[in-house]
Amino acid sequence: MSLRETKISPSVMFFILGGVALVILLFLAYNQYTNLNEAQAQVEEEEQALELASTRLDQLLELRERGPEFERYLETLEQLIPTQANEDALLDSLEKMASAHDLQLSQVRFDSREPADDYVEIPLQLAFQGEYSAFLKIMHQLQDLQEGSRAFRIEVINLNQNQMDLQVKTFYRD
Repeated sequence: MSLRETKISPSVMFFILGGVALVILLFLAYNQYTNLNEAQAQVEEEEQALELASTRLDQLLELRERGPEFERYLETLEQLIPTQANEDALLDSLEKMASAHDLQLSQVRFDSREPADDYVEIPLQLAFQGEYSAFLKIMHQLQDLQEGSRAFRIEVINLNQNQMDLQVKTFYRD
């Protein structure tokens, strides 16, 4: 048996090499296309992150501009929480509030103090005699930090005809 040599014509060789080159080019084009899509997705993510960072920066700049306003508000709040319990001044303040609203402060009872993180709570039980509209006004004054001389938190309200019983807490810094 003899081996027969087969010869490939140059046009067939050119066609095969052209086909291989075309497959390689298609593979490279597909690879570039997927890389481009991934890069576009990353760009979109970065644009979203940039937008979030820009919004956050705007918020921080606004807060910095309002810094003096916040400092004044903090000073006001710190004045509403004294450094001592000062029950006498507290009683005077409550009596002045009651008389300003045509109410009679008929009972004040101090309960045991309750230490918290940076302050101490002073629970009080208060009883007022008077008209309903006056009760509303004094409750508003107790809750209004701008109007009051001391911070109060109203815990319980009981209304009976011309009497209002309150359980409130006030504070002083420890």
